[in-house]
Amino acid sequence: MKYFKIKILSAILGIILFSNITAYSAAVYVESKTIETVLKLIMKNYVSNISQAEIINGGIKNLNKYLKDNSYITVLSSINASQTPDKQVKNLLDQINNLLSKSKTLKKDTVMAEFVKGAVESLNDQFSVYLSKDEYKKLIEQMEGGNFGGIGIYIDTDKNSGYFTIVSPIDNTPASEAGLKSGDIITKIEGKSTKNMTPNEASKLLRGDIGTPVTITVMSSGSNIPEDVTLIRAYIHMKSLTYKIINNDIGYIKLDIFGDQTSREIEEALNYFQERGVRGYILDLRNNGGGYVITAVEVCSKFLPSMSQIITIEGKSFSKIQYRSFPNFRPNFPVVILVNEYSASASEITAGAFQDHKYAKIIGEKTYGKASVQTIIPLLDGSAIKITTARYLTPNQRDLNKKGLVPDITIKMSPLKIGTQNDVQLKKAIEFISHEIKNKFTFKPYFKDNNYFDEAYTLSELYYKMQNYKNETVSDDIQNQNIIILDNNYYDKITKNNPKSPQYYFDITSFFN
Repeated sequence: MKYFKIKILSAILGIILFSNITAYSAAVYVESKTIETVLKLIMKNYVSNISQAEIINGGIKNLNKYLKDNSYITVLSSINASQTPDKQVKNLLDQINNLLSKSKTLKKDTVMAEFVKGAVESLNDQFSVYLSKDEYKKLIEQMEGGNFGGIGIYIDTDKNSGYFTIVSPIDNTPASEAGLKSGDIITKIEGKSTKNMTPNEASKLLRGDIGTPVTITVMSSGSNIPEDVTLIRAYIHMKSLTYKIINNDIGYIKLDIFGDQTSREIEEALNYFQERGVRGYILDLRNNGGGYVITAVEVCSKFLPSMSQIITIEGKSFSKIQYRSFPNFRPNFPVVILVNEYSASASEITAGAFQDHKYAKIIGEKTYGKASVQTIIPLLDGSAIKITTARYLTPNQRDLNKKGLVPDITIKMSPLKIGTQNDVQLKKAIEFISHEIKNKFTFKPYFKDNNYFDEAYTLSELYYKMQNYKNETVSDDIQNQNIIILDNNYYDKITKNNPKSPQYYFDITSFFN
């Protein structure tokens, strides 16, 4: 399912869109509207109040570092915070154009990229970043199940060491075949230290042509001895989930990411289970770092009663948006959701909705604690900025940010044991579901509020009702920024009229390579 207009990002559930950001007036060297637009997008939509001078000076600081590192003589001066916002921008543009006029080798695109990167970094927000063309392309590939040459791992930054940790290897890839496991620490890639390296920088080193080698230095979990491991890059295509039947009547779904195809894939799994008489489900969200906000809503909708509240999103630039589940006519089979410390964002949205509605037993360990929403906004040169634009609350108005979700049944276990004979969390889930199947079976109502049923003549009409659609603008300066959530039919109509309209993707906490 595709969605149009300001897509809000986060762990899984929202969509906001900025269209028509293409009418820029060109300056002699640097398009003033480009810088002005970036600054306005950050100022108006970043979740917290911030100073424009601080953002500009953050960009200048990073640009000056680039200039010094590359032996350029001219550097830029900091902006005075006492100046009016318009004068601050004019001062910046004058300095940049003066810089470009004095250098025959310095490229405008490089100057803009270094400035925007520093501007976003000045937010001091680990989830707000500048994405180069390649980084943005790879993020889209990840969310849409793209194909590339890689080794097949999810990585995240280890909180203690600053190096990369393997969240999980992907089955039947060079990483899994080499014996790499969840919890292993990657200290070097091709001889370069990964300490404080960004996931995007790591992706550049790990990915490459199929059949080419890449050497990583790995410390196995529980070991202090690093070892070099050379892997041959292979074709990587990732489905967002795998599924199987356990004990003839339990449907097990291991969901790795809330991606573009997840709704279709989970529907395929549920149909497979239904045809084979499954009467209970285990939804495994362990090591799942998130994905599209709207996909979390779709996943919840496969199980929860129609019109159940899933999440409330609050942002500085828009009113509260409440998401409810879509029409659902499946029987109320018992559900267990498995989580651990690497379950984040969209995973927490999903588990939180089930827990608040008491429609599943949550088993495992306390989750990551990421309750912020990011919006990824493409720029004209093919790069993008990702900024935190909102916070989210569970149906019971719980804020999980930096707190995490506490399971109903806590069972501590190393991520290394997931999927092995010693997976005690999964064993407990099977035990619980088997007991539920044996002792009770009930059907849930088709709609949380039956009054909606008579009004739901079409899915698109119901979709609007569920999203509590309001015709509100996010910004007075950028045209057509109404918050609109559209189903396939509306999306097709709009994209025919606006074939170049951008799409917005949202944040995840881990990257696969």
